[in-house]
Amino acid sequence: MKLSILVDNRAMPGFSAEHGLSIFVEDSRCRVLFDTGRSGTVLAENAAKLGISLLGLDGVILSHGHHDHTGGLDSLARHLRGVRVFCHPEVFDRKLYEDGRDIGMEITAKEMEYCGMRLVMEREPRKIAPHCFLTGEIERASAYEPEPKGFLLEKNGERMTDPMIDEQALVLGGKDGLAVLVGCSHAGIVNTLNAASKAGDGPVTTVIGGFHLEEASEQIASTIKALKEMGVARIYSGHCTGAKAVEALREAFKNRCIPTSAGMTIEI
Repeated sequence: MKLSILVDNRAMPGFSAEHGLSIFVEDSRCRVLFDTGRSGTVLAENAAKLGISLLGLDGVILSHGHHDHTGGLDSLARHLRGVRVFCHPEVFDRKLYEDGRDIGMEITAKEMEYCGMRLVMEREPRKIAPHCFLTGEIERASAYEPEPKGFLLEKNGERMTDPMIDEQALVLGGKDGLAVLVGCSHAGIVNTLNAASKAGDGPVTTVIGGFHLEEASEQIASTIKALKEMGVARIYSGHCTGAKAVEALREAFKNRCIPTSAGMTIEI
């Protein structure tokens, strides 16, 4: 199975970067897109440079409803007629930073359906192909992974802390265990991998994406300890992981921790 990083905060020479994430997954049985980046422009440019067509996708997975993961949907709409879009029912809720800036979806469910996309909105784990699973809602169980801070949710005119229950991860059956694609890991990367192991019914050996440890301190050491105990063998860290966390992960996992960049391809 081949994974291509189409959008990330950093980029390889000749590719473009933006604050966001999108990963294209393909093998002989399916072609799916995990998140769509922020603008759609970088996604399209990098896909073209890698020779990837976004026509005829078997599915689009939205990790959660923030615009740096869903912003490319609008410009992709003409390519996605008839395509299933897998997401949590609350992915369309209005989401904001604590300073009031809107960071939620920029396209509505009705607009997506009008463009011909088929929304598949579920809370529970789901198999989307023989070797592809979604975690559904992620249980918050670890004592050291705090609730997300600085993010708000608006419902019925009321603003509250956003628990981000709409977040989910994509679980792929690799050659030597499960590979897990994570958007931002707002639920905690360890909580996310535990949910992935249950959904895929096996051990997680590879994790790819954003760990949301930019502002973490003591949590980083606890996370590394848990990843080692889980038997995670390869880490591809990007997007919102944070420089301090990446440095600690590379110290702990050596060459088994690789920072990601747009334009990179990974075989699992």
